[in-house]
Parts: sequence; C-alpha cells; structure tokens
Amino acid sequence: MMQGGGTGRRRAGRHARVAALALVAALPGCSAFDTTKSKPVVDRPPPQIGAVGDLDTEALLRIAETAEASGLDATTVYRRLVERQPDQPGPRVQLARHLARAGDLAGAEVEYRRAAELAPGDLEARLGLAGTLYGLRRTRDAGAVYQTVLEGDPQNVRALNGLGAVEDGAGRHADAQARYRAVLAVDPADKSARNNLGLSLALTGQADEGVAILEKLVAEPDATAAHRANLERARRLRSGPKGRRPAAPPASASVE
Repeated sequence: MMQGGGTGRRRAGRHARVAALALVAALPGCSAFDTTKSKPVVDRPPPQIGAVGDLDTEALLRIAETAEASGLDATTVYRRLVERQPDQPGPRVQLARHLARAGDLAGAEVEYRRAAELAPGDLEARLGLAGTLYGLRRTRDAGAVYQTVLEGDPQNVRALNGLGAVEDGAGRHADAQARYRAVLAVDPADKSARNNLGLSLALTGQADEGVAILEKLVAEPDATAAHRANLERARRLRSGPKGRRPAAPPASASVE
C-alpha cells in the first residue's frame, strides 16, 4: 500500500508540473519553441490566458519557477508578478535574476535599479545590480556599488568577492587577493572566492599556490567547467616563464 501511495504522489506531482508548463506555454512571450528553428503550426489565441489572472501570486511564482527550470521563457509570468506588486522590490529582483540568467543583462540592470530605488537598503537588489554591471564590463560602476554595500556591511562576502574581481581587472591584484582571503576567513568553502584567488595567484607569478587551491576546488563533486578551465590555465602558467604577469583582467573571475 505504501508503494502504491508513493507512486500516486509522484504521478500527481508530474501532472502538476505538466499543467504548469502547459499554462506557461500558453502565455504571450512564454514558448517552448525555439523561434529561430520552428514555429507553432496553428496560430490561435491561448485558451488559458484568462485563467492566469485568477491565480494567486504564490501560484504564479511556482509556475514561473517551474517554467524556468524546464528551459521555458518565463519572462511574461515574472512581469505579471511585478504588475501585481509594483511598489515591492522582491518581484523586480526575481524578474531581474530571470533576465540575467536568460542573457538580457541590460534588462536586468533596469529592474535591479528599479528595485534598489524602491528599497535602497535591499541587499539583493544592490548586489544583483553590481553583478550585472560587472557582466556588462562596466567594472567601475560595479565597484562603486560593491563599495556602498561594504560601507554598511564590511563582511558581506558577495561584495568582498565582487570588489576583488573588479580590483583584479584593474591590476590591483594584491588588493583583490586580500578581498578573496577576507571572504574565505568568513566562509572557507566559498567556491567563487576560491576560484578567483587561485586564478589571481596563478596570473601573478604565484602559480604553485594558485594551482593547489584550484585542484582542491576541482576535486569537489559540484566543480564547474569554468573551475576546470581555470585549473588548466593555472597549470600552464606554472610550467611557463616564472614571474609572468597578466596582460589582461582574469577572464574567468566570478562575482557570484
């Protein structure tokens, strides 16, 4: 009996996910199609669009998250969440994150700025804005935002790590490495700071220490392709001419 009950619950969960995806696919701007390769055979008004307005905010958020996790464009759903709470920063931060993950950094910047204007003390809005500016290669602007966060929260690890990446890119490697080490003093397991410190050390003639840090990082089960690429880069630097200095900012620094 217990086995049958578990099967029923799993089947119900699958049905709920399928229903959510079907509803999202029916929304304008939310499609499972790659429009560069194919188009729906029939162009007709989405039959479920009226039902969306009747859903509560929590249900809309679940639909958006389910759609995004399944590779669908959930922008329209996130925008509807913003429309329901236009004076709240939270929905705008959620929309901005979605836009950034989808590669629309300019759109993400707009929403993060609006969220920060609504709630100047909202750390998620300010840190998201800084990370987006860094992704847009506006590193001076990103650094200024990270600095304002640190003025109010000197041990904020995301701001320390992000400012370190900015300083590395500006050639202030010793300052950057000090920032990364400050992050690791608070959270020794922080993967982004370990990645950045290892890469920075390797690029500034301290490849042995950098390689050692990156080898430990890559040995962990959730290591990323970027971590592995940085390790290979550090190993090449270690085997090359001693004292080599970077000619350009570290390309694989992370501000997450």
